[in-house]
Amino acid sequence: MKKEYNDMINVNNPTHEAFLRGIGVPVELPHIERELTRLWGESAQEAGGSEVSRPSVTRVVLCNLVVLGRPERLDEVQVAHPCRAILLGLEEGRGQKVEAEVAATCHLPAPGRPQVCSEKIALFAAPEAQRLLPSAVRGLLEADLPVVVWWSQPPDDSERSELLAQLANDASRVLLDLPDPASDCTLEHLARFIEAHRLRYVHDLAWFGLTPWRDLIAQRFEPPNHRHLERLTSLTIRTRTAGDPLVNPPRISGLLAGWFAGQLGWTLEQRLQRPAAETHVRHPASTIDARYRDRAGRRVIHLTLCFELDPQAQPAQIDAVELEWEEPEAVVPGCYRIERVRPGHDLARLYVTSNNLCNLPGSATIPELDPTRRLLNALQASRNDPPFQAAWNQARQLLGPPDTPSTPSRPAPPTEPTRQS
Repeated sequence: MKKEYNDMINVNNPTHEAFLRGIGVPVELPHIERELTRLWGESAQEAGGSEVSRPSVTRVVLCNLVVLGRPERLDEVQVAHPCRAILLGLEEGRGQKVEAEVAATCHLPAPGRPQVCSEKIALFAAPEAQRLLPSAVRGLLEADLPVVVWWSQPPDDSERSELLAQLANDASRVLLDLPDPASDCTLEHLARFIEAHRLRYVHDLAWFGLTPWRDLIAQRFEPPNHRHLERLTSLTIRTRTAGDPLVNPPRISGLLAGWFAGQLGWTLEQRLQRPAAETHVRHPASTIDARYRDRAGRRVIHLTLCFELDPQAQPAQIDAVELEWEEPEAVVPGCYRIERVRPGHDLARLYVTSNNLCNLPGSATIPELDPTRRLLNALQASRNDPPFQAAWNQARQLLGPPDTPSTPSRPAPPTEPTRQS
């Protein structure tokens, strides 16, 4: 892990030059703040001036970001969202001591403008010294700034998961950056871990991958067209996944279905998961059928989640969404379908059948947000996200084992889907 953060320091270069280049500078743990003050001062003095070739240095910190795993994306994140990053590495052979290095991440927004810089603090400890890391992190946090834990390993019974729980208790929020589906880690498993450790403000980055889909659907049903949502009779979501959906359905499909259910006040009555041999859908791996009641308890809504195996779909990707509703004085139901022109393509076709909506076919771009963009969207979003919490609770009931009752927290008051939702 250390090799990913650190190159050998060129002894011919001053320490502050290595620091600005992102090369790890070893420092004693108690002296980190003092050393950072010295390095920033020397760097600003050396790089100061109005010349385009030697822009001054501006240090920017928007939050504290505590990281374990996937450091190769950190520089890209810090360029877009400058922060104090505290990297945690567990390595054998380091005894009972925590070792530290510091480095800077800098970029030039435009010629002649100051360099925008933020810092990385890497802490290395052997597993037996892991207990020292939470207190070391607390001493390094920038005061009066949010503390965000970026976690990219499925929680289990290991010591690393215990470390996550300790760090999360001191954090403003936790961002789970996990594969979808995550190996040997279902949504129900994640929910139980969160409840067992009483973690607050936990967000699944799969939710932010749904932003283009939610925005496109919300646009279609903005007032006065939102009344069609009150007459919905069915919802179908087709998803490609590299995992076995019979064992671990992808979270992204459950969260999209949960968004509808949570925002429209649906109540789950029944769910049934069927293997491919029992379905009539083209090339499915499995299908989840569910029945909901609307907010008033009078109308039944049928939900179908179709999963298709695709080794290239990592993470899982939604290919189509179809809604049907009752049309007054019409023989056929109203229908709105969004479908990618081909699997994995950003372009999608929009089909509408309705007496009250524009029936002209259209198209839209639905980009598949990469993990870095999902993380940046999460960093810029509010930690209090009622639509996500409601979707998470609904997805847990939908994707969880049929014989295992879930204990969701109090859902947010139901509202109509909007662009902000």
